[in-house]
Amino acid sequence: MKEFSLEHLIPYDIQFYNKQSSKSYTSAKVIIDVLRRYYLPNSVADIGCGIGTWLKAWAETGVTSFVGYDINEVEEKELYVPRPHIKHADLSQNFYDGSRVDLAYSLEVAEHLPPESSERFIQNIVQFSDCILFSAALPGQAGANHINTHPLQYWVELFKKYGYSCYDFIRPLILNNDAVAPWYKQNVLVFAKGKAADIFLKAGLNLTEKPYMFYDSFFVEKILAKMKQPEGKEVREERELKAEKNSEYYFITGGAGFIGFHLCKRLCESGASVVTIDNLNDYYDVSLKKARLEILKQFKAFTFVEGDIADNKIVQAIFKKYRPNTVVNLAAQAGVRYSIENPGAYIHSNIIGFYNILEACRQNGVKHLVFASSSSVYGGNKKVPFSTEDKVDRPVSLYAATKGSNELMAYCYSHLYKIPATGLRFFTVYGPFGRPDMAYFKFSKNIVNNKTIQIYNNGDMYRDFTYIDDIIDGIMKIMPHIPQENDAGSRYKVYNIGNHTPVSLLDFVSVLEEKLGIKAEKEFLPMQAGDVYTTYADVSDLINDFGYNPSTPIEKGLEHFVDWFKQYYSI
Repeated sequence: MKEFSLEHLIPYDIQFYNKQSSKSYTSAKVIIDVLRRYYLPNSVADIGCGIGTWLKAWAETGVTSFVGYDINEVEEKELYVPRPHIKHADLSQNFYDGSRVDLAYSLEVAEHLPPESSERFIQNIVQFSDCILFSAALPGQAGANHINTHPLQYWVELFKKYGYSCYDFIRPLILNNDAVAPWYKQNVLVFAKGKAADIFLKAGLNLTEKPYMFYDSFFVEKILAKMKQPEGKEVREERELKAEKNSEYYFITGGAGFIGFHLCKRLCESGASVVTIDNLNDYYDVSLKKARLEILKQFKAFTFVEGDIADNKIVQAIFKKYRPNTVVNLAAQAGVRYSIENPGAYIHSNIIGFYNILEACRQNGVKHLVFASSSSVYGGNKKVPFSTEDKVDRPVSLYAATKGSNELMAYCYSHLYKIPATGLRFFTVYGPFGRPDMAYFKFSKNIVNNKTIQIYNNGDMYRDFTYIDDIIDGIMKIMPHIPQENDAGSRYKVYNIGNHTPVSLLDFVSVLEEKLGIKAEKEFLPMQAGDVYTTYADVSDLINDFGYNPSTPIEKGLEHFVDWFKQYYSI
């Protein structure tokens, strides 16, 4: 993901607004009239108001409570409404000020914001009102500085996450009206929830699951004209050079591992270029790692390097060749109990290896380092749920100690060398293509083979089981967002990623038995060294910063795992 500077958000002067103001104002008069047939707001907020053409149109309907938000500042004489009605706001950041209105609207604004701010933008908008009027440019739509264009369904799904349904009743009524600008004709939708949604439903307006997409003839003509333009050799070479220059690699360490595989796959499916490294060690079945890689190798933009992150020469060579802007370190020697028996493996990979990654990031000016930590850093903490504000200075395994060390090392590099870094404390991850050393995987193998499963602490243990897709969704949301500076001037942040719903081990086994359709033979054993009684994630920071809340129930997650398990092992 590319990082956009503030310059991308302020290219608009009065000439820009004047070119559009007339059409914007006449469009507003028509669209407001259509909306008011069904919904009569007494207060409105314009998100990305420009010089206030829409606010003027609303004021002329008798609305006296109106306010606009915009980052661009022009002279008051150029405004359509008095200056006190317009507030300065950086719409790419958190700008919600606690206000509530009957209607909030944002029209042809989102396409001008950095792609990574899309969800945060919607999260801010919905806090203003239960009724939202919204439009944003489609891919290919001509316009100034369109850097974040999406199909309509993209925005529908974002609003849906916050409980808003789509009502597509305005576009059919304005489609043939020459007073309305083309961008509104093709893009404007209403989103509502609660009492606002009830008003539309009572008026006989059905919600729209998938609004139809079309391009107004105005844009079609522009697209066709552009396609007809001959591309000379110089133009073509310049384009290709620009594409090469702007290409961005994600460097994912541990790409043949469980989480690494799923992240690489998700990135490749999104069209990103990915390079990964993995040493394919035999801690668990190497054939499973190779099977993951075979899937990834189907993507042309995927590159695999077999090697060890503890080998600094290989790490440096990757950074030199691919120049990654975003690095996600998932390579590590896994396993709590194994760390008690083989401590050297953890120092080698988790300490030396991570140091090599940090050094490479420092030497190559990486924009964002995301790294895997673990819920194990909380050790024997008795207070639950585990908060990132809790002390983590009493690990109960060397694995936990190395993960805690990673956090301290990353913080130092962030503080000393200004490397933006985000640590992710994962909570008991499970799902398809998972790790065979994990309890649920071993249980499944033993159950289908009529072997006894061993349950520690007599089953009196609780885990915050987190489905793999929830983990990947969290990483994808976090990667583009560089942490804000803390009080110490460091761009460093740690998040819990967990289901924030601890489940007893016996209940987990019971669901697994149900999905497999086989009853397990159980052997109950005492607590093992390095184990903890419960894990339970406080994910309030994740919700506050990204509006994201991992929530896949174990019934659904285990069903997906068992389906994969049976297919993979031909059961």
